Amino acid sequence: MEYEEIKDHVNKMKAKWETYGCTIICDGWTGPTRMSIINFMVFSKGSTVFQKSIDASNQIKDHKYIYKQLKKIILEVGKKNVVQIVTDNGSEFVKAGKKLIRDYNLYWTLCAAHCIDLMFEDIGKNENVAIVIKQARAITTYIYNHNWLLAKMRETCKGDIIRPGLTRFATNYLALDSLVKKKAGLKQLFTSTDWTNHNYSASKEGQTVENIVLNHTFWDQAHKVCQLFEPLYKFLHIVDTEIYPTMGAVYELMRIVKEELDKMHGAKWILTIINNRWDKILKHPLHAAAYILQGCKERICKTNNNSF
Repeated sequence: MEYEEIKDHVNKMKAKWETYGCTIICDGWTGPTRMSIINFMVFSKGSTVFQKSIDASNQIKDHKYIYKQLKKIILEVGKKNVVQIVTDNGSEFVKAGKKLIRDYNLYWTLCAAHCIDLMFEDIGKNENVAIVIKQARAITTYIYNHNWLLAKMRETCKGDIIRPGLTRFATNYLALDSLVKKKAGLKQLFTSTDWTNHNYSASKEGQTVENIVLNHTFWDQAHKVCQLFEPLYKFLHIVDTEIYPTMGAVYELMRIVKEELDKMHGAKWILTIINNRWDKILKHPLHAAAYILQGCKERICKTNNNSF
């Protein structure tokens, strides 16, 4: 009964594809066992349908293979219904996407969230930023690897520290920001008699972490890195949502990010990184068109509201 109910719901959404057109979203994923999965979703009029998932573990995932799989999905969905293809920024996906727009009457764009995440990756390669992130990771790793210390940290800091993920570089910001907010509690923990009397404090690794936590320079640098990351993270947080379409907001959000960073001392190098990714990858006529249409829609709504 549940299956039939969901099937009926999905069919109702699919019925809108011909009227409103749709976007095919392609997302690759590789797990810890090296199993490689490619997921295909179809978005139309505010709703996303999971179309299919393929196991590409034993395949050579070059642009020819990706193109072939996307072509199959286009034919399944109906080529007259497909308006846009969205993929990640991998070079093979880029090649496949460019071939698709030559062979079909559709748009191909890169995933905005993935582009921004790559900006975070580029920023994280900066020597000073990399040192701060490495030190922050050392603190969280050490604490979470020792149960007694973890319990004490939760007691002192009134909660957990967000730990950085392995695949999304933006989590470095979340982890660092979480650590900065726990600064007072961490300092209290590593200056307490409980810590001093424990054998952890006498270990080489424990002393290294203690020195980082009690180092004022580390916290100053961590705070500065968080300030540099914050505008870009706000951008990512908005475009990574599924609550409402954000394509029309990309241009405006990027303008705001650049303005905020331009006001910050020592942020020029980040603007260079952002502009490089923006100009070469993310900037697209489709985003410009959506931005203009969004502005027209807002002006029309404002005019109509004023007329009542």
